[in-house]
Amino acid sequence: DLSSLNAAATPVWQVQAPSMVVHFLGSKVLVSSPTGVQLLCAVTGQPLESIELGGMPGSSCKSPLPPSWSAGYGAGAMPRLEKQHCVLLAAKQKVLAVTEGFASTAVQRCGVFEFAPETMEEITALSCSATEVAAGTRAGRVFVWRLADRALLARLPAVSEFDLENLSWSVCRAETLAGLRDENGPAIAQILLVEELLVCCVNLGQPGQDSAVALMAWHVPSCTRLPHPWHLAGPLEASPTSRATATAPVLLPGISVGRLLADPSLRWVTVSHF
Repeated sequence: DLSSLNAAATPVWQVQAPSMVVHFLGSKVLVSSPTGVQLLCAVTGQPLESIELGGMPGSSCKSPLPPSWSAGYGAGAMPRLEKQHCVLLAAKQKVLAVTEGFASTAVQRCGVFEFAPETMEEITALSCSATEVAAGTRAGRVFVWRLADRALLARLPAVSEFDLENLSWSVCRAETLAGLRDENGPAIAQILLVEELLVCCVNLGQPGQDSAVALMAWHVPSCTRLPHPWHLAGPLEASPTSRATATAPVLLPGISVGRLLADPSLRWVTVSHF
C-alpha cells in the first residue's frame, strides 16, 4: 500500500515467486510459477488463476493491449475507461501474451495469445513497443513480430561474419570473441525495442578480464542495421560498403550487461552491468 509506505512499513501481503517475472494486470498481479504463471488478487494476494506454459517464463515485458484483441469478445465485453495492457512472456521457445478477462461474468479468466511460429531456439531476451515484439535467442538470432496479429515480420542474425571481422580488430584478447564462433552462435543477453528502434546486446567472453559487450541497432520497419551514431541516422542512402563500415557493432570492453531498459520516449535509458 503506497499510502503507508515508509522504512518501517510491512507489506500488505507477500508470496514466494521462483523468478523476477512480476506485473500488475488490471486488478490482478501476475507472477511466475515453476510451470507457467499465476494470477493473484492485487488486494489480498489470493490465488485466482493458474496458466500452464510448459515451463517457467524467463523473460517478460508489458505492452498496451491491441484494440482488435478485445473486440473479438463482442457485446459481452465490459467497457473499460482506463488503458488496458497485456503481459508478454517468453517460455522456452515460445512467446505468449496474457490479457485481462473481458467477459462480463463473475469469473473473468485471462486470455492467452500465442505468437507463431516458435523460434526453435531458447529465448534469452524479450522486449516490446506498442506495435511490435522482439525476442533474442541463445543461438544469436532476433525475431520480430507484429503485435496486433502476432505475425512474424523478420528473423535477423545478431552478429554477421562482417561483424566478427570488425570485432576481431577491436579486442586485445582472442578469448573475448571465443563465444561468437560457437556452433550455436552468440547468446543475446538483452534487447530493447522502442518505437522503430531495436537495440541488441551480446555479452562476449567471461565476466572479468575477457568480458566485453557488443551493441547493434536496427530500424524495425525496414529491418536495416543503423549506422553510427544511431540517434542521428537519417535516410539510408550510403553505398553498401560504407554503410557496412558505419554499422559495425559498438564494443564496450570490460563489462557484461545484465539489464537494458528505457521509457517509450527515450528520455531515459538504464543499463545495469557487472
